[in-house]
Amino acid sequence: MNYATVKKTRKKGRVVEVRTVLVAGSEETLAGVLNASPCSGTVNTSFVERYNGSARHFNARKQRKTYSFSKQSEEHEAMSWLMVTHYNFCWQPRTLRLPLGDRRYRHRTPAMAAGLTDHSWSVMELLCFQLMVSG
Repeated sequence: MNYATVKKTRKKGRVVEVRTVLVAGSEETLAGVLNASPCSGTVNTSFVERYNGSARHFNARKQRKTYSFSKQSEEHEAMSWLMVTHYNFCWQPRTLRLPLGDRRYRHRTPAMAAGLTDHSWSVMELLCFQLMVSG
């Protein structure tokens, strides 16, 4: 696992310095991950912030000052897991589609892009899926 943070120094409201601090992992593995990334060659927070924005949009329990804000941790955790699985197996973001030519695309979910499934799941399929737990 690689984990790094971005530290910004501000003066008079403007960013004057941006530093990357490695928290977990090694410099070599971090460099390898960044070199292999098709999206970015530097450590940045845009992916995490985009996910956080989507999580707040899909799950009103994560929004402050709303009637649906979670007060019970069990309900909050359950809704968070439902949002995560819906996000990965049902939702088809435009950024993951594959061009087929002539303005036609093959739409994919994050789980399809990761090779975890071969189709976009319906919400009914997600809710009715039976987990196989080995013990």
